[in-house]
Amino acid sequence: MILPPVNVPGLSYSSLTLSALTRRWTCCGRCFVTLELTELFSAIVDVPGNPVRLEARTKSGQTVTIDLTNLIADAKNAAPQEQQRRVVQFAKATIDSAKLAAAGTQSAPTAAMVVPTIKSKAWVDSAPADVATEPLVADLRIAYAFDRKDSLTYARWPALEAMGLQRPALRQTAAQNLRTRLPRDLKTQGDGKSLMLIAGGNYEASLLLLDELWTQLSAALAGDLIACALARDVCLVTGTGVPGGRASLQTARDRICADGTPANFISKALLLRRGATWVPAT
Repeated sequence: MILPPVNVPGLSYSSLTLSALTRRWTCCGRCFVTLELTELFSAIVDVPGNPVRLEARTKSGQTVTIDLTNLIADAKNAAPQEQQRRVVQFAKATIDSAKLAAAGTQSAPTAAMVVPTIKSKAWVDSAPADVATEPLVADLRIAYAFDRKDSLTYARWPALEAMGLQRPALRQTAAQNLRTRLPRDLKTQGDGKSLMLIAGGNYEASLLLLDELWTQLSAALAGDLIACALARDVCLVTGTGVPGGRASLQTARDRICADGTPANFISKALLLRRGATWVPAT
């Protein structure tokens, strides 16, 4: 697949200017980004032997590693306009990281920063082998990340193990950290037959991991709970005993997908709550 470059000249961010931001896709599906940031970086070079990583050198002498893995996985199936938005967002985050590195203020990751995100199997398959992931249900996977409030970077097993975070207890630790980042009162919207959970736009899909939430919802929705973690910010819910509930959820899901794959897409799979676990809905 070959797509034309996306140029965003004169993008202003803080006091910095991106003179050009170019995204190129090669025919083999690999992606690499060239950022020409005249006021911050003196050079951006490939990392030998790693086609998805770059090194950016700031004019003050620091080196910032730019890992393109997440950008590739998140953007490769998106519509062109959404691809451009994500590349611009990626560039802004790169600038923020470089500014922190230049000031020597970027915090080292800690156990309190580890959060669970939900990704598709396809996303995990395209990520490096040491990115911290584990199966959840159907084609959904948990990908652990460090949430620094102003940036989210995916964690790797060696870094987590160096912190003493062992795999059996990791999900519980990450879920507790997630709770501290959610709004005090979660909101819903819907037609009364199915609901969309609203939790700030970053962790709606991750709500699948919070048992207490589903206990509360089971008291409000008749029958067994059905959920669809369609995207990072889209989690749809109904109950098997709600008249027209499943059809309402599927209609909402299909309406969201009508104009193409939504941003941060995860899965169209329907999930059924059995006790304290999720299983594929049949």
